[in-house]
Amino acid sequence: MKSGLTIGLQRCSVRAAFVSLMALALPQLACSKDPPPAQATSRDAVQRTRCMREMGQAQPPVSAAPPEICPADPLPGGLALKTLPVTVRETGVRITAELAVVHEEAERGLMYRKYRLADDRGMLFDLPRKVQTFWMHNTCIPLDMIFVDEDGFVQGIVEQVPTLNDEPRTAGCEGRYVLEVDAGWSRRHGLKPGMHLDMGAPTGVLSTTKP
Repeated sequence: MKSGLTIGLQRCSVRAAFVSLMALALPQLACSKDPPPAQATSRDAVQRTRCMREMGQAQPPVSAAPPEICPADPLPGGLALKTLPVTVRETGVRITAELAVVHEEAERGLMYRKYRLADDRGMLFDLPRKVQTFWMHNTCIPLDMIFVDEDGFVQGIVEQVPTLNDEPRTAGCEGRYVLEVDAGWSRRHGLKPGMHLDMGAPTGVLSTTKP
C-alpha cells in the first residue's frame, strides 16, 4: 500500500508539472497568432455616443426656383444682421455667416433671396437647444442645412433642400445651431457628420438688402 501511494503521488506531481508548463506556454502561443483587430477610430467611437445622422451615398439633385416666381419680399430693405466666421475644424474651410438669433431674424432666415449664396457665405441660426426642424417656406434658393450641437459637433446634413417647400427637415438630434449654405457646399468642401464647426465672435452688420 505504501508503494502504491508513492506512485500515485509521483503521477500527481508529473501532472501538475505538465499543467504548469502549459500555462507558461499559452501566452507565447497567443502572441504567435494574428494581431487583434485595430481599435475603433475616434469617429466610430463618437458614432456610438453622440446623436448623428449619416449623409446619403448619392448627392440629391438641385432644385432652384426661378427668380421670377419668388414671392415678393414684404420687407424689401431686409434686416441688418451681425456676421461671424465659421470654420470647419478638421479642414480649415471658412465662411462668413449672417447670424440669426432673435425670433424675427430666425423666422425670416433666407426667405425671399432670389440668387444663390456665394460659396463663402451662409446663415447661422443660434437657437435654444432642442430637436431643430426647418422648412423652405418662401425660400427661393437651394440650400444645405447643417445641424450642429452646442460644442460644434456636426450632427447631420440635409442636402440640396428643394425650394419653396414646406416639408419639415431635421437631423433628429437635439442641437443648438443650424447653418445654411449653398446647396452642394457640404460635399464640395468635404464636410460630414461627426466633424466640427468653430464659431467666431460676431462682428459688424451685413444688410440683407439683396435682390
